[in-house]
Amino acid sequence: MALIWVASARGALRATTALDHDHDADLSKVQERKAARNTRQRKRSAYACDFFALSNDIRCFNKQVFGEGFRVVSIQEYRRIAVIGTSGSGKSTFAVEFGRKTGLPVCHMDRLFWDTNWTEKPEEEWREQEAAILVQDRWIVEGYIDGNHPERLRRAELVIYLDLPGFVCASHGLLRWWKYRKAPRPELPAGCTEKLDYSHLWTMMARKERRAIQAALERAPRCKVMVLKSKRAISALLKALSDSQSVPGSR
Repeated sequence: MALIWVASARGALRATTALDHDHDADLSKVQERKAARNTRQRKRSAYACDFFALSNDIRCFNKQVFGEGFRVVSIQEYRRIAVIGTSGSGKSTFAVEFGRKTGLPVCHMDRLFWDTNWTEKPEEEWREQEAAILVQDRWIVEGYIDGNHPERLRRAELVIYLDLPGFVCASHGLLRWWKYRKAPRPELPAGCTEKLDYSHLWTMMARKERRAIQAALERAPRCKVMVLKSKRAISALLKALSDSQSVPGSR
């Protein structure tokens, strides 16, 4: 009986030790997953923050210095503003309203990219036109951006990135198609009526252009970036311009 009791005790001890080891291993895995999640969140925070969260203000984030303090700066300090975002994010509408409230002239890149009936202009031509605009002291330039043409971001004093959810962009695209399917948008040449197919709709829904935008931002590391991730944040910024002609920013 004594031998049986000793064997049972040893078996229980080994089982307990094994359980403790498994528990420690599980705890270690949980901690590793938590650390990895925190790392991903910190990386995303550099360019994917909803600045309307927690308070009724807009926060401008300097992506070079995470955690830097914020202060209110006059909108008059920013005279060259680039508006970027995926298709359907509302860049054109936002830029026009922003220009109306600030008095800054607005340039639409689609007008430089396209000729009548959706005919692409030669790259040398539209890049020359873009360069002539960028050397000026006051402008708002909105439109598509990618890593091959980051000059706009390097020249801008402030970059406003409309990073709305995919379903919002897709709904904007559908509404835009319905509104301008027979007549071109005001910023487009004659004959450029809206066309919509499954591929383009999925591009908006999946926000496939975000990689190109990120590549452009990485090639302009010194630019100040304001990320607006909701229609509420966009409305609040435009309202702030009407109310006090100032927006929060980082310096």
